[in-house]
Amino acid sequence: MELLAKTHIPFARDLVFRTLRDNLPLLVPHMPNVRVIEVKKRADEGTRADLLNEWTAATEIPAVARKFVAAEQLKWLDYATWDEGDFTCDWHIETHAMPGVVECRGHNVYHAAGAETELEIKGELVLHLEKTKVPRLLAGTVRPIIERIVITALKPNLLAVGDGVSGYLRAKQSGSAST
Repeated sequence: MELLAKTHIPFARDLVFRTLRDNLPLLVPHMPNVRVIEVKKRADEGTRADLLNEWTAATEIPAVARKFVAAEQLKWLDYATWDEGDFTCDWHIETHAMPGVVECRGHNVYHAAGAETELEIKGELVLHLEKTKVPRLLAGTVRPIIERIVITALKPNLLAVGDGVSGYLRAKQSGSAST
């Protein structure tokens, strides 16, 4: 299922791009659905940077679901290739919960919009329900419904990255953000 999102960030493209690429963990206080972002690996070559970040959600698990979903499963690995030459980021994620079931990848483009930035996120989500206990006959019917629900939940979190970088940069301008 296709994932599309756009957001405007009231700061220059160069600054937004570098902040997200280089200081993503510092944005966490400005992202209410994220508890931690930890940089696991980084390799720079020319205008490109390959990053592996581990995200931890700040979502409370309802009591009824705690025996099925552990808090440590609310994490995912974010593999991203940032290219400052064309202000893009190609990414894919691997979830800790139900490994191999969720396939999510995308391409972000940072457009200059005057003195601001437009962040365009295009991605795709595929659920491999054949790797679960969902009966094959039911999987074809259920898959698009579940994908639509996940996309509806995921989109605000993707857009929250724009809010996070805006909040961080505003705080930095006022002198209250760490660098």
